[in-house]
Amino acid sequence: GVTKRTLVTALAVALRGEYEPGGPWLPHRLDRETAGLSIVALQRAAMVRFSEAFAAGRIRRFYSARVRGALAATPEWIDLRFGLRELAHKPKRMAIDQAGLPAHTRMRALASDGTTSEVRLEAVTGRQHQLRLHLSHIGHAILGDPLYDAQAQPGDTLQLVADELVLPAQVCLEREPRTIRLTPW
Repeated sequence: GVTKRTLVTALAVALRGEYEPGGPWLPHRLDRETAGLSIVALQRAAMVRFSEAFAAGRIRRFYSARVRGALAATPEWIDLRFGLRELAHKPKRMAIDQAGLPAHTRMRALASDGTTSEVRLEAVTGRQHQLRLHLSHIGHAILGDPLYDAQAQPGDTLQLVADELVLPAQVCLEREPRTIRLTPW
């Protein structure tokens, strides 16, 4: 009976009358602190189609992040595969646990100023806090992360943006695959 301040609630109010009963739906989610692209389905059939595509790994999700520490720029992707398990519920915290749910992140370092680095990330699996925890685990916490960056200060903004989705043609009901890119800054 409590109305929460969420993206779904805001969309339901803003798009009143433009979606099927029960909607709108988010076939995937971003952590509350993460900025960027999200898919919104206005029809139940579209929600099912997108949810199935996410679950099957047919939609690719890319992120830009600024992390602590210097990383040498490289054209190669580095695979991070660390299992995750829930550690606490309020606030939600996850931990690395090889016996936990499998999680796969691809990372590529783009540039460094000697203190921080800009990285490109692909969430191959889509576990909650996956990118944030994987980067923290390898010693390069995402700047401003209130849960996994020990140096974050109150009021800092998480430097993680979901800025590109690659959608296969059959999911979009179009003839060609589609790439949607957001340029946040």
